[in-house]
Amino acid sequence: MIEFQLACFDVSSCDAILSRLVKRQPHDVLRSHTGQPQLFLKSGQQLGFSITHVRKGKRPVSLMAVATGLQIGIDAENWPLVEADPAFLASVASFEDSAILAKLSYIKYDLARFLWVVKEAALKASGEVMTDPRDLAVKMSRNGHIKVSTSRRATAPFEEIGVRILQLRPREGDETVLLAVAAAGTGAMKIAFSEPDWTLQTIAMR
Repeated sequence: MIEFQLACFDVSSCDAILSRLVKRQPHDVLRSHTGQPQLFLKSGQQLGFSITHVRKGKRPVSLMAVATGLQIGIDAENWPLVEADPAFLASVASFEDSAILAKLSYIKYDLARFLWVVKEAALKASGEVMTDPRDLAVKMSRNGHIKVSTSRRATAPFEEIGVRILQLRPREGDETVLLAVAAAGTGAMKIAFSEPDWTLQTIAMR
């Protein structure tokens, strides 16, 4: 079980929010060779750490996650109730993605943005630098679990990453933010989130 602590933050509250998520333990945030943030407690223990920003829309929001698993990633985007732009969809979808797109055709939100957010979160969890989204394949198992792995057009291997799909909504307003929470391996995820201005719900995949 990988336990996630997820919270909203802004520039002025970033340090205080991170301190709360690590239960006031002394800590340092460093950068990996690929530029990703890494979180270390003064005890030497490393925790999983990832941040994402949604800058567009009526309610810009930044999110950070701290987790017991080291290889984690989160990504978020506003999720408009529109059909996917064909050009954008072609730029992010692999051949294998056609199966999950068919399964999710009942969802009226932008499915190109769905693929983008899922793949970005998986890339962050893998620790890899940015690659062509079409080199990654998004698949859904019979129990509705989302997995990201290497597509057949890729030239390099990619370790399978599990992804949870959630929607974040302001308590006052009608916007929907699509949030992907990713972790390497096949362990279950437990996500803790408590914000007065936002609600978080898992999106049931079928």
